[in-house]
Amino acid sequence: MAAFYKLLHHKYHVDFIEINHYLDQLKAGGFPDLNRLKKALEQPNLRKKTALLIDYLNFLKELILSSKTYEIREDIYQKRHLCPFALY
Repeated sequence: MAAFYKLLHHKYHVDFIEINHYLDQLKAGGFPDLNRLKKALEQPNLRKKTALLIDYLNFLKELILSSKTYEIREDIYQKRHLCPFALY
């Protein structure tokens, strides 16, 4: 039971160090304007943080929906998935 709780905690309580690790992986993959995302995540004021994150999401939405074409890449990223049946 303790192992199950530990897995749940790890899945739903991502700390800032872990987020930085994921952002570094995205940076290596050429993800756009990550400094803007890091700045939003570091914002202590919750309202400002939310506004900055929504702005970044809108930036990504515009990029995805733009008519500009990009080279196709297929990457498989590590999923944060928990299967309780794997504990038995």
